[in-house]
Amino acid sequence: MEGKFFRLVRQKMIWVIGIVLVAALLGFSIYGIYRARQQEGIVILAPEEFSVEAETENLTLATVHWLDGFLEQYQQPYLSSLRTLEEWYISDIEELENGQYLAVLCEFTATPQRAGGEIFQDWGMQNGGEISCQWVLWFERTQLSDGRFRYDMTLKETLASYELGKYQGSGQQAQDEYNQQFIDEIPYEQTEYTYKIEDEVCSVSLDGGKTWTELPISLEALCTVGDGNSYYNQLQEGSYLITPEKTAFVYGGTWERGLSILYSDDGGESWQDVLIDGSMDSVRVKFVSFPTPETGYVVATGGRTMSQEGQMIYRTTDGGATWEQTGRGPETWLLQSAGFVSEDVGFLCYPEVEGSHNFYRTEDGGKTFTPVKIPPAGEWADAFVIPQCPAWEEGKLVMLVGQGENGDLMGGTGMARYTSEDLGLSWTFEGLYEPPSYEPG
Repeated sequence: MEGKFFRLVRQKMIWVIGIVLVAALLGFSIYGIYRARQQEGIVILAPEEFSVEAETENLTLATVHWLDGFLEQYQQPYLSSLRTLEEWYISDIEELENGQYLAVLCEFTATPQRAGGEIFQDWGMQNGGEISCQWVLWFERTQLSDGRFRYDMTLKETLASYELGKYQGSGQQAQDEYNQQFIDEIPYEQTEYTYKIEDEVCSVSLDGGKTWTELPISLEALCTVGDGNSYYNQLQEGSYLITPEKTAFVYGGTWERGLSILYSDDGGESWQDVLIDGSMDSVRVKFVSFPTPETGYVVATGGRTMSQEGQMIYRTTDGGATWEQTGRGPETWLLQSAGFVSEDVGFLCYPEVEGSHNFYRTEDGGKTFTPVKIPPAGEWADAFVIPQCPAWEEGKLVMLVGQGENGDLMGGTGMARYTSEDLGLSWTFEGLYEPPSYEPG
């Protein structure tokens, strides 16, 4: 009799627990539907769409008011954790000299609730769970009928972009210097696979300059960068590849055009223009490599803050038709060069920074990286500190390591030559190397 009683009690407890679990699941489902509907109604304005009203004519105070109001959008109830800011603090606001225009440099640090949200990728330099931002904001100030002021933000740009614009408008002498450095034509190098920029057109040659094929893209689109100086008389080293099997030019990474690639598999007879990542709009440098005709990589940097930036790694397995992000760079220093020598093995090179590695290797397509130690260059151990991305030469990898800014060995142009026969796991110093002097075309 007693056993029957306990069985009845146990059965009732099971029923009660079951009802509670069903009720809990139903409650979570209802809350999830309610939260999703609430999120659909959330509106976050872009910087150029966000305005504030203030009682002050002081631009610095108004900027603090604007920035706090803009960032508070990312603390709205029911907002996804990937779009939510935990907190932020403003470290400096500097009014910039622009005559009648209102421009300020804002330096602030924002902390997202969850790392990895794409919405914050182009805000600045991501360091751990924080984002260090440097924004130049242009305002239009209008006095209202009640005596207050409305501040409309008309443009947000990087500090590098602002400084370049200021430099370009600083007088005829500066303009002449700018033209000489960035616009005036430079003779092409007479190598078998080469390019030239002539009459504001970029052309490519696979026969040492005997015949040329014009690229189906404007010079402005090809050369304009999202961060830094745009050279219209030469291409960034490493941003292009010219071979009979694959000819490719990486461009874009600006407000006008996301990171893109123009490539040909038939020596320039036909071209494909593909968008790699439309969200990349502040690219400083980019590097392309195709270890095989089908497998290729693009490494692009963005979000520069002073001497640091982030790097994104993209991979294609169908010759360039589609791309996916496979990883990020292992350091935040300014990237010097990058490239892949096989379908999975690649290298990223950084400047010499005390206490930090500057030469990294990946063997899983950029998902993870391991620092590689470069042995001393004989009696010149301290002279060579800037590695360049390795390349294949006669069945083995060859890497050149340059000198620092104050290097004077062989006129400052001499380099150390290293070789590897195990895909870059270890390196052997072979001797000094003097880069060739190409005859201009």
